[in-house]
Amino acid sequence: MDGILLFLLAFLISFIGSLQPGPVNLAVLFAASKHKYKQALYLAVGGSIPEVFYCYVALLFSSSLHGFIEYFSYIKIVFSIGCIITGFYLLYAKQKQLNFSRSSQFGFFLGLLLAGVNPQLILFWTFIFIWLTQHQIPVYSYSIFTQTMFAIGAAFGAFGVHVSLLLLIKKYSHTNINKFLTAYTNKIIGVVLLMLGLLEAGGMIW
Repeated sequence: MDGILLFLLAFLISFIGSLQPGPVNLAVLFAASKHKYKQALYLAVGGSIPEVFYCYVALLFSSSLHGFIEYFSYIKIVFSIGCIITGFYLLYAKQKQLNFSRSSQFGFFLGLLLAGVNPQLILFWTFIFIWLTQHQIPVYSYSIFTQTMFAIGAAFGAFGVHVSLLLLIKKYSHTNINKFLTAYTNKIIGVVLLMLGLLEAGGMIW
């Protein structure tokens, strides 16, 4: 399949898959609600880059289901611990501690961190690759260039959602939505991370 078509396909899948209250989306909303639009943009960029890495990892795993099952359990342990620790910190931290006034680079690395500790992306993209293969689109058998176009399309899809949220908050910055996010975003992100971590831990136990 043509690289451009795969890019567009990955963009669409990633955009739809990113429409959820994940840590990066919530952090972008918070930064934008504080009128830190430049930091929010850097956060959106940093939060989109891991999509490329996880896309490649899922591509490798999808060609070997045994390997996927063997290694993903360890990744889930790290993910659960990271989410629970970060979630508790944000839940009990004072709102002003999450400070986006430091620098734009801070937003970039925060986005990189929040997305980087979300290996559920591996599971998501592995499922997508298996589904595509069943529909005569075996991405794993394509050239490196074509696979790279797919991975970049996935990153741009996630970035599109982040930027859309940024623009949405910027447009409605003088409404009660902005006041709510300013007051409670730390706790919202903390609760989401705690739920993700506990769900992953519960899944491994049961």
